[in-house]
Amino acid sequence: MKAFLAALGAAIVFCGAAGAQTLTPIYLTGDPETRINYVIMADGFTADEMDAFAEAAEYFRDLLLGSSPYVRYLRHFNIYRMDLVSNESGVSRPGNPRDTALRSELGCFGIDRLLCANGSRAGQALAAFPYIRFDIRLIVVNTTDYGGGGGFYATTTLHPAAPSVFQHEIGHSFAFLNDEYVDPNICAQQPGLYGPPGERNATAQTTREASPWALWIDPQTPVPTTAPLDAVPGMYEGAHYCPTGVFRPTFNSLMRSLNRPMEQINTEHFVLRFNDIGLGIDGVNPAPGAAAMPRDGRIRFTVIPKTIDGAAFGVTWRVDGDIVQQPAQGDAPQADGIGFSADGTAYVFRGADWPPGVYQVTATVTDATELVRNDPTGRTSRTVSWTVTVEDRQTPPARLVSSVLPYARSVASPGAATAFASVINAGSELAEACTLQIARGPAGAPGPVDYRATDPATNTAIGPDNPEFDIPAGGLATFVFGGDFTALGSDQALDLRLIADCANSDPAAQMPGVNSVLWTFTPGAAPDIVSIAATSPDAGVVNLPSNGARGAVALAAVNIGAAGDVVLRADLGAGNLPLEPEICGTDPATGVCVTPRMAELPVSFGAGEVRTFAVFLRAHGPVQFAPERYRVFFLFEDANRVARGGASVAARTRE
Repeated sequence: MKAFLAALGAAIVFCGAAGAQTLTPIYLTGDPETRINYVIMADGFTADEMDAFAEAAEYFRDLLLGSSPYVRYLRHFNIYRMDLVSNESGVSRPGNPRDTALRSELGCFGIDRLLCANGSRAGQALAAFPYIRFDIRLIVVNTTDYGGGGGFYATTTLHPAAPSVFQHEIGHSFAFLNDEYVDPNICAQQPGLYGPPGERNATAQTTREASPWALWIDPQTPVPTTAPLDAVPGMYEGAHYCPTGVFRPTFNSLMRSLNRPMEQINTEHFVLRFNDIGLGIDGVNPAPGAAAMPRDGRIRFTVIPKTIDGAAFGVTWRVDGDIVQQPAQGDAPQADGIGFSADGTAYVFRGADWPPGVYQVTATVTDATELVRNDPTGRTSRTVSWTVTVEDRQTPPARLVSSVLPYARSVASPGAATAFASVINAGSELAEACTLQIARGPAGAPGPVDYRATDPATNTAIGPDNPEFDIPAGGLATFVFGGDFTALGSDQALDLRLIADCANSDPAAQMPGVNSVLWTFTPGAAPDIVSIAATSPDAGVVNLPSNGARGAVALAAVNIGAAGDVVLRADLGAGNLPLEPEICGTDPATGVCVTPRMAELPVSFGAGEVRTFAVFLRAHGPVQFAPERYRVFFLFEDANRVARGGASVAARTRE
């Protein structure tokens, strides 16, 4: 599972070389692994000035999300505020240092307006949160004087021109754009100071044909271009600080002057970067790789595409390169029924439609945007693939499905963890000579596990240990199973898969959270939180409206281990679901929240204590119904992020 976890923390505190720092999410749309993560960092703000920084961070967040081209890609972003407390307020200047967290200096390198921060100290602050890849890094410095800088970190101040300055600087640090203005003093130091033109929005080429943005120049536009017209791509002389010999793509963009639009070519580079990092696909099912099926079998492939302007990317499906399903064209109806105008997010591969053999199934999403013309390497498209083998056999007459509760346990070692299992024969004949085994993770080899049959009405263990058993067609068998697996890893959560198999069946399909357990074996005392999740009206499935309303999950938990402190977090699973959770503790009699709703909830659990919780989930993109993969996991973790209990539910969106 890919962790959403502390990336969603309401307040995550770390102490390091740059001083105490707190990371707070202020805009979230999904797993940071599939999002463009934008962090706004404080410098020159003392502890008493942190409220002012919080206001500034919200201001810069709203400016970014409300401007082009970001507004079209809102659901590609997560935004975080990093509170870094400085000992002194303000900003350093040459010869007049201030003791600030990131040692920002205005007037560095002899340029009055240039604002530089200590990259080593900023890097140490970000390194405290290794589970988040920070893609846009903005340092806001506590001064109203004019200034800013680009590079790996964009910097800005609280000057009235800051809205334009910081977007200009992000053009450098994120989209790798050059300055387009002329500065004779800097030009005289070129190329030694900033190097040659980057050939994105500044070039030493002189002809239309050799221009990096030739696809944007209309045939009737002269080259070189001299007319002072807005938004007319051409070859305008004067850029990268030098008045001659270097050309820019438009007459006057934001990379040349403040309070100007980015214009076409610069916007294109932003969009290409959005697609490089944010991808176009949040999740897939099954996991990309190899899959096998009998002639009469089928595999339902699904993709979770990202959304733009509230609508999901369409999905094109191919088998061995030939299109077998594509998004509806024009005004054709959208058939998925999962909101966000999701179209073609599922494809069913039926073995009966193909001779036995090996096939390549692919799903492609494309950001078909008019904002990009120059994309020779296909940066606006994403493709995932599966290798499917159609085997020359029929499905066995017995067909098994299984489930396990509770999902997560934490026991003192030496000692055995236990859970309950149910196995159903959904086939047409008696399932014969069946056994249970256990494997570590999806690729682990099955090994022995202790189990006994139970009375399904009482869960009381009955019969001999580790029996071979039969299940009639349509029948059910129930068990308690367990063991001490400390040898596989101590004080770490072990992903263990229960394997049910019979002589005349295939093994029950592995489904994390459905028939797997997360067991931790800990030397000494620790909480052991047994929890269960409930949803309505569909048991085990949270239905999420596509209109921004939240779906709800109820959790109940009892600590049968030692007292201890944990944090209840949401993990969006291997599907990287585009969901935003809020969690609260509830009154068990009424279900009403008795704590603030937050992305992660600290909980002090007494020994033997029962607690109840509510989780509210909002969808930022479509989610097909695939409970074997698209699940939300609710984990109780200690300070070292070791699981001490947990539960899960399937998630799906609906119109």
